[in-house]
Amino acid sequence: MVATVAGDGTVVQAAASYYHTIQLEAAQEAAREAREAAQDEPANSALTARAERVEAVTATLEQRTAARQAKGKSADDLSISPVEPEAVVQPQKNNKDLCPVLQTECISQRSPHIRCRP
Repeated sequence: MVATVAGDGTVVQAAASYYHTIQLEAAQEAAREAREAAQDEPANSALTARAERVEAVTATLEQRTAARQAKGKSADDLSISPVEPEAVVQPQKNNKDLCPVLQTECISQRSPHIRCRP
């Protein structure tokens, strides 16, 4: 039996603005401040949730920094969107401007099911 499969690696511009991306030092400082605010008011669940989000953003950026440095590349210009940490900041196709993008992969076969992952 012969099956037909099609694959697509699509880059979609994220809703997050490039102007609101932060670098590692700023992310670590924001995480420290959010953690302190949550510790000052432990009953405030909104502060606790914000601290967890900011720490997740910082952890993601630290992982990306370590991965880039492991490849022998500089991570000085690496940044992340605090709103969409899963978005990767990279050059746009039409020019050299940087913006957060979501990279997806879709695989389709001759069935009614299409499998995609972000």
